[in-house]
Amino acid sequence: GDTWYLRAPMFSEMGDLFGGGAPGFEGLAGIGDGWGSIDVEQLGDILPGDLQGALLGQGGADPSAIIEMVTNTEGVEDLGTATIRDVPAHGLRAEVTLADMMAASGQDPDALAQAAGVGGTEDLTQQLIGTVMPVEVWIDDDGYLARMTYGFSMAEIFDAMGMSEELDDLGMGDLEFAYSMDMFDYGETFSFEAPPDAV
Repeated sequence: GDTWYLRAPMFSEMGDLFGGGAPGFEGLAGIGDGWGSIDVEQLGDILPGDLQGALLGQGGADPSAIIEMVTNTEGVEDLGTATIRDVPAHGLRAEVTLADMMAASGQDPDALAQAAGVGGTEDLTQQLIGTVMPVEVWIDDDGYLARMTYGFSMAEIFDAMGMSEELDDLGMGDLEFAYSMDMFDYGETFSFEAPPDAV
């Protein structure tokens, strides 16, 4: 429905890093390595409705759009074959912009820039969404996305936003962000029970 459930070890680590008291990060210490929940409707108090919808999207990353994005990028590198979760897959690597990634995920790059507080400055907006990152996709024999990985430097993002000093003040000037998503069991059905102890 209108509730997201999230669980990730990094919440606990970020809560410890910021001491649980930095503005905007208070809740991370409470979540720790357990389940957290977000009432999506409540985000309307933080973000305008149209901006919220643009940022959150409705269906998450579109696997076929991500494959199309990488395969249509110049300078695609062939990574050969590998096995992902017992499934043979073929890998490709390309360098794409943050704007490309967001568009493939059904999100609005300009909305991200507005939320980051740089929407009023066109140059900064273009710097932010023009940040380049390496992306790998692994495609199985049926043409389905089996794995996607990408990464970027937070220093580059904050520099594009004109906030390098803030990042250094937090002791995070050399922070690198790495993301990996596996997609599997295409066509299978599943059930999900919401965790009752979600924070």
